[in-house]
Amino acid sequence: MTRTKRSAWTLAAGATFSVASALTAVIASPYLLRWLGADQFGAYRTLIDWFAVIAFLDFGVGGALMAALAQRSGEHGAFSVGYNLAALERAAMA
Repeated sequence: MTRTKRSAWTLAAGATFSVASALTAVIASPYLLRWLGADQFGAYRTLIDWFAVIAFLDFGVGGALMAALAQRSGEHGAFSVGYNLAALERAAMA
């Protein structure tokens, strides 16, 4: 499969997931509202929104760390169990 086809499939899968997630939220909200009541549903939505904000505040650190670890792994072979947090931080800063 060519890179273009893989990209198209990835785009289609992402769009399908987004549509399915939105439909699930639209369908489930009335049931949750009825089951939890207005006050608890509001607390639930607040909690979900805070999790979304926290995920947004990642600022790409996870992706940058993965790239740094992949580069370090390629330079020095597979990571051994003996790597500690300080070694991972040095790899991310390199």
